Amino acid sequence: MFGESVAKKIKEYNGTKIILISAYDLDGELVKDLEENKYIAKYIEKPISINSLIESVADTIS
Repeated sequence: MFGESVAKKIKEYNGTKIILISAYDLDGELVKDLEENKYIAKYIEKPISINSLIESVADTIS
């Protein structure tokens, strides 16, 4: 199952905020759709530094 499918399934069950992290070059329209429909809170492309991840998590939960 791809990340976007997992995000949609999780959203069906609860209001968990999801940061989608992927090494794949996801289609910009797909990411926009996922964000606009609140399936994901943020999309980050790998590689990612730990400091950037911490900042993204802090922004998402605040």
